[in-house]
Amino acid sequence: MKPLHLGLAALLLVSSCGKKEAPPVAPTPADASASASVAPSAASVLAPPPPGPRFIGRFDHTDPTSVLFEYPGSTIEARFRGPSIAVRLREPPGTRNHFTAVLDGKEQRVVPHGGEGRYVLGEKLEGSEHTVRVVRNTEAFIGESRFLGFDLGAGGAYLPVPSKSRRLLFVGDSITSGYGNEGPGPRCGYDPAQQNAYLAWGSLTGRALDADVTLVAFSGGGIYRNNDGDLEDTMPARFLRTAPTRKTSVWAFDEPAPDAVVVDLATNDFALGAPPHDAFVGAYTRFLGDLRSRWPKAVLVVAVGPMLYGPPLDSARAWAKEAVKAREAQGDQVHFLELAMQDGSDGYGCQYHPSAAHHRHMAGELENLLRPLLSP
Repeated sequence: MKPLHLGLAALLLVSSCGKKEAPPVAPTPADASASASVAPSAASVLAPPPPGPRFIGRFDHTDPTSVLFEYPGSTIEARFRGPSIAVRLREPPGTRNHFTAVLDGKEQRVVPHGGEGRYVLGEKLEGSEHTVRVVRNTEAFIGESRFLGFDLGAGGAYLPVPSKSRRLLFVGDSITSGYGNEGPGPRCGYDPAQQNAYLAWGSLTGRALDADVTLVAFSGGGIYRNNDGDLEDTMPARFLRTAPTRKTSVWAFDEPAPDAVVVDLATNDFALGAPPHDAFVGAYTRFLGDLRSRWPKAVLVVAVGPMLYGPPLDSARAWAKEAVKAREAQGDQVHFLELAMQDGSDGYGCQYHPSAAHHRHMAGELENLLRPLLSP
């Protein structure tokens, strides 16, 4: 297990003109029927915001010209017409974040250099409409990213981007973030070039179910304790943040409710041996209760695996099920999914993390569970 510091596991502008209006006066009975028949003025109806990029995941829009994000899997999507497309990003010096860009269905890797950069994704584009997605693949601890905008070329313009009808939220550790899934084998250490959240099981499940996906995943994170023994910056604490490395960063939870929330935690809790039973079960039960209080109608899934084996797996399975049963005793419904343990047939990613091939199998297992639960 990697140490935590290396990782394991609209702006709506409304203009007003003319003089300031006096405070409204309540109508008299004689005036009431007349005032009710008056249509609202054009100035009182807010026009929809102009088309622009759509942000999927957790983004800090405090500065709309420099939108901050850290979580792997964070996605920026746009539809546009224009002859070319480039993305402008700003990264701290020395940062080695990697991105997958998908332009009209064709994937490419984008590796920003430190500082501000403009990265061309397509030129001399044919056709009248195009779609682009830019997905961060790497861990939050690599460093923040800032989206400065897309350049659409001469005469280019944004088109409306429809949201998906389904939304999935994943809470996890290095497994969910795609740590080392493109590595050559179990003996490699962490390399940002070998992590691909776009090919991690949550992202794959989302594409299979045509759903927007948010990954709240941080390597080394546990439900009760992290893999370095820390009891403070666990995943329930980071879950409350827009940017997981910033303790003062607070997520507003104002996004549309997810249709399903999938939690895969426990691997790091057992990195230093078995954690205290009651503390582990209590932390998991409380976190599930928090999720349910935020999203009463969401499908909740507790997953275990696929890196644990032997006594740690036995305990994690049993204790996670205890948390599920504790919630069910409160009238909740929580689904349990044990992901197939790795056996080497799919190869291994770095430090025995799931390979890209095994992520595909994990996504298939989850899809089989979720598809009937999310059917209309």
